[in-house]
Formats: sequence, C-alpha cells, structure tokens
Amino acid sequence: PDQVELADGTLRLGAVRRPIVGSDGITYAYRSGMVTTGRSSSDRRSKPKFAFRFGYLEARVRVPKGDGLWPALWLLPPTNRSRPEVDVFEIRGSQTNKLSMHVHATNAGGQRISLGEHWTGQDLAVGWHTFGLDWQAESLTWFVDGVQAWEVTGEMVPAEPLYIVANLAVGGDWPGPPTPETRFPATFEVDYVRVWPGR
Repeated sequence: PDQVELADGTLRLGAVRRPIVGSDGITYAYRSGMVTTGRSSSDRRSKPKFAFRFGYLEARVRVPKGDGLWPALWLLPPTNRSRPEVDVFEIRGSQTNKLSMHVHATNAGGQRISLGEHWTGQDLAVGWHTFGLDWQAESLTWFVDGVQAWEVTGEMVPAEPLYIVANLAVGGDWPGPPTPETRFPATFEVDYVRVWPGR
C-alpha cells in the first residue's frame, strides 16, 4: 500500500529498492504498487469491486524507463482462475518504444493457448499516452494513442466479465532484473482508466 499514491488527480504506482516478504514467504528486493477493481485479497469469496463484459476501455498513462521495470494494464476473471487474461499493454522499461499485447485463454479441449503481438513506435516513456481496448462479442481490438494496433477474433475472445489490474512490477523472467543504472524510486502514473460498457 505504501507504493500507491493519489495526488493532484493522478494515481502513482511506485517502485522502490526496499526488501519485503511476499505472501508466499519469499523475501523480494523491491516493493511496487498495484491497484485492482477485483475482490479483496483478504476475502476470496467477495465480489469484485468492478467487472465488465464487452465495451471500450481506455487508460491515459505515463510509464517509467529503466531495465527491470514492467508497467502493465490487464484484465482477469472474478473467478480464481488465471484465464482468460487480456493484457491491454505490457511495457518493458528497457524497450519503451515497444508495447506488448496478449490474450491468454483455455480452448474447448482444456488446452491453454495464448496469442500476442508487439507494437513498435515512439518512446512511450516520453509524455502521456492513451491505450484502448474495444471488446466486442466477436473481437478484441487494441489502440495506441487512438490508432488501431492489433485485433483478435474468434474463440480467443472472452465471454465472461473481467476486472481491471494496473501495476508496476520489478524484475521477472520477461523484463529481467534492474541494473545499477535503473533509477529508483520509479513511478507509473495513471491519469485515468475509463470503461464504456457494451451490451
């Protein structure tokens, strides 16, 4: 909670180089912030604060630069399952001109399947940028600053309600560890996340 701050109308998810013992009992070298519209972590039976099925989601954010930093905005089901998962965006702090978009699902045969796409363009760590997801019954369409970046159709499109997660992770297999040049504290800023529900 110390890594989440609301000031001047902006949500700031911070990351610091300070050890913390995780819920799994392992000590981690970094602390970072996360917010969710999902259920309370202390009551797994509670309902999510907000979940939606179909519609348009848009977020205006400013992401940090630096090896090992991993800002993301993603959607998960209110059940305790990890799929379906829709990644509106994931950005590695070492490559802030590249955006990753994914959808993870389970097919009719129970097999875990994933699709992903990368968008490359301007440095997303410079200034504010908008990221959108148009979720219809037959399609998922991603947008970067109002321009379509990717589309998925067919069985990979979720049909159940999903809740929202925004976080700034540090380290892991995908972004790799921070380096001595990575500046802390690091901040992932969120101006807004808006949802226009569909039908």
